[in-house]
Amino acid sequence: MDRARRLAEREGVEVTFLVDDILATRLEGPFDLILDRGVFHVFAPEAHGRYLAAVSWLLRPGGLLLLKCFSAEETRPECPPGRYAPEDIRRIFSGPFRVVEIRPSAFARPGDDDPPKALFCVNFR
Repeated sequence: MDRARRLAEREGVEVTFLVDDILATRLEGPFDLILDRGVFHVFAPEAHGRYLAAVSWLLRPGGLLLLKCFSAEETRPECPPGRYAPEDIRRIFSGPFRVVEIRPSAFARPGDDDPPKALFCVNFR
Protein backbone atom coordinates (compact mmCIF):
# COMPACT_ATOMS: atom_id res chain seq x y z
CA MET A 1 0.00 0.00 0.00
CA ASP A 2 2.98 2.31 0.49
CA ARG A 3 3.66 2.23 -3.24
CA ALA A 4 0.05 3.26 -3.97
CA ARG A 5 0.25 6.07 -1.44
CA ARG A 6 3.46 7.37 -3.02
CA LEU A 7 1.86 7.24 -6.46
CA ALA A 8 -1.23 9.16 -5.28
CA GLU A 9 0.99 11.78 -3.66
CA ARG A 10 3.13 12.11 -6.77
CA GLU A 11 0.01 12.53 -8.91
CA GLY A 12 -1.45 15.07 -6.50
CA VAL A 13 -4.67 13.16 -5.85
CA GLU A 14 -6.34 12.59 -2.51
CA VAL A 15 -7.03 8.92 -1.89
CA THR A 16 -8.06 7.10 1.26
CA PHE A 17 -6.72 3.55 1.31
CA LEU A 18 -8.50 1.07 3.59
CA VAL A 19 -7.90 -2.60 4.32
CA ASP A 20 -10.73 -4.75 5.66
CA ASP A 21 -12.16 -8.27 5.84
CA ILE A 22 -15.03 -7.95 3.39
CA LEU A 23 -16.95 -10.90 4.88
CA ALA A 24 -16.86 -9.29 8.34
CA THR A 25 -16.52 -5.68 7.28
CA ARG A 26 -16.29 -2.91 9.83
CA LEU A 27 -16.16 -0.20 7.19
CA GLU A 28 -18.88 2.34 6.73
CA GLY A 29 -19.76 3.55 3.25
CA PRO A 30 -20.83 4.61 0.93
CA PHE A 31 -17.81 4.45 -1.34
CA ASP A 32 -17.56 5.51 -4.97
CA LEU A 33 -15.09 2.77 -5.86
CA ILE A 34 -14.15 -0.64 -4.54
CA LEU A 35 -11.11 -2.36 -6.03
CA ASP A 36 -10.94 -6.10 -5.52
CA ARG A 37 -7.66 -7.44 -6.85
CA GLY A 38 -7.54 -11.06 -5.90
CA VAL A 39 -10.02 -11.33 -3.03
CA PHE A 40 -13.28 -12.67 -4.49
CA HIS A 41 -11.65 -15.78 -5.96
CA VAL A 42 -10.41 -17.03 -2.57
CA PHE A 43 -13.97 -17.48 -1.23
CA ALA A 44 -15.94 -20.70 -1.53
CA PRO A 45 -19.16 -20.38 -3.56
CA GLU A 46 -21.13 -20.49 -0.29
CA ALA A 47 -19.61 -17.10 0.64
CA HIS A 48 -20.58 -15.35 -2.61
CA GLY A 49 -23.86 -14.10 -1.12
CA ARG A 50 -22.09 -12.55 1.88
CA TYR A 51 -19.48 -10.98 -0.39
CA LEU A 52 -22.14 -9.48 -2.68
CA ALA A 53 -24.19 -8.21 0.26
CA ALA A 54 -21.18 -6.50 1.84
CA VAL A 55 -19.92 -4.92 -1.36
CA SER A 56 -23.43 -3.79 -2.32
CA TRP A 57 -23.91 -2.24 1.12
CA LEU A 58 -20.58 -0.40 1.00
CA LEU A 59 -20.86 0.89 -2.57
CA ARG A 60 -23.07 3.88 -3.29
CA PRO A 61 -25.70 3.59 -6.05
CA GLY A 62 -23.85 4.23 -9.29
CA GLY A 63 -20.58 3.22 -7.62
CA LEU A 64 -17.98 1.11 -9.35
CA LEU A 65 -16.63 -2.32 -8.41
CA LEU A 66 -13.43 -3.21 -10.23
CA LEU A 67 -12.80 -6.93 -9.86
CA LYS A 68 -9.75 -8.90 -10.86
CA CYS A 69 -10.01 -12.65 -10.35
CA PHE A 70 -8.43 -15.82 -11.66
CA SER A 71 -9.67 -16.98 -15.03
CA ALA A 72 -11.13 -20.42 -15.65
CA GLU A 73 -8.43 -20.68 -18.33
CA GLU A 74 -5.70 -20.75 -15.65
CA THR A 75 -4.63 -24.35 -15.07
CA ARG A 76 -1.67 -24.06 -12.65
CA PRO A 77 -2.27 -26.10 -9.51
CA GLU A 78 -0.62 -23.48 -7.26
CA CYS A 79 -3.31 -20.90 -8.10
CA PRO A 80 -6.46 -20.67 -5.93
CA PRO A 81 -9.32 -22.99 -6.87
CA GLY A 82 -11.71 -20.06 -7.43
CA ARG A 83 -11.40 -19.57 -11.18
CA TYR A 84 -14.13 -17.99 -13.25
CA ALA A 85 -15.34 -17.74 -16.83
CA PRO A 86 -17.10 -14.57 -18.01
CA GLU A 87 -20.49 -16.31 -17.83
CA ASP A 88 -19.79 -17.17 -14.16
CA ILE A 89 -19.14 -13.52 -13.36
CA ARG A 90 -22.32 -12.45 -15.15
CA ARG A 91 -24.36 -15.08 -13.29
CA ILE A 92 -22.93 -14.27 -9.85
CA PHE A 93 -22.88 -10.47 -10.11
CA SER A 94 -25.99 -9.76 -12.18
CA GLY A 95 -28.69 -8.62 -9.83
CA PRO A 96 -26.95 -6.31 -7.40
CA PHE A 97 -24.59 -5.13 -10.16
CA ARG A 98 -24.64 -4.26 -13.82
CA VAL A 99 -21.72 -6.10 -15.39
CA VAL A 100 -20.37 -3.66 -17.96
CA GLU A 101 -17.18 -5.28 -19.13
CA ILE A 102 -15.19 -8.46 -18.67
CA ARG A 103 -11.86 -8.81 -20.38
CA PRO A 104 -8.90 -11.18 -20.24
CA SER A 105 -6.09 -10.01 -18.01
CA ALA A 106 -3.24 -11.45 -15.97
CA PHE A 107 -1.75 -11.22 -12.49
CA ALA A 108 1.47 -9.79 -13.86
CA ARG A 109 4.56 -9.18 -11.77
CA PRO A 110 7.89 -7.70 -12.85
CA GLY A 111 10.02 -10.36 -14.49
CA ASP A 112 7.15 -12.85 -14.86
CA ASP A 113 7.08 -13.96 -18.50
CA ASP A 114 4.02 -16.18 -18.02
CA PRO A 115 1.72 -14.54 -15.46
CA PRO A 116 -1.41 -16.35 -14.26
CA LYS A 117 -4.50 -15.73 -16.38
CA ALA A 118 -7.15 -13.48 -14.89
CA LEU A 119 -10.33 -11.62 -15.74
CA PHE A 120 -10.75 -7.89 -15.22
CA CYS A 121 -14.39 -7.00 -14.62
CA VAL A 122 -16.14 -3.64 -14.44
CA ASN A 123 -19.39 -3.64 -12.44
CA PHE A 124 -21.72 -0.78 -11.57
CA ARG A 125 -24.10 -0.85 -8.65
